[in-house]
Amino acid sequence: MKKIYGFLLLALIVINTGCKQDPPVLPANLRNTQLLGKWNLAFMQSEKYIDGDKEPDSSPLIGTANDYFIFEADNRATLSSTVYQKLFQGYYSANTAASTLAFKSGDLLIRYNVTALSITQMELVETINTNEAGSSVTIINYYTYNRLP
Repeated sequence: MKKIYGFLLLALIVINTGCKQDPPVLPANLRNTQLLGKWNLAFMQSEKYIDGDKEPDSSPLIGTANDYFIFEADNRATLSSTVYQKLFQGYYSANTAASTLAFKSGDLLIRYNVTALSITQMELVETINTNEAGSSVTIINYYTYNRLP
């Protein structure tokens, strides 16, 4: 009977140590080496449309030292935002043509269209469609980020 308890204890130890969760690995076509590094927000401009009618332009948001992305080689990413007033740790995916960029952290998922990407600057467009008080609302955010050395 003592042998059975020993065997069960050994089996339990093997099962618990063998169930380590591996970090997510994205396919190579969702990695873009052009993004690697730290990018500071230079400015953001928003446009808001309610039922297709454009609202007056809002003032652009000038980036601070707390508005940045950090993209790492293993697809880990950090987003710091004064708009969200939070630091997010997550993962990014970007196709090799760099026309799309997605950042995911927990329940937060942000998708961007990359309109320009060079060694020193990145321009992103984010489109948000919602319904507010029975009206169709579209918010388009235009971001310009500069690569930090």
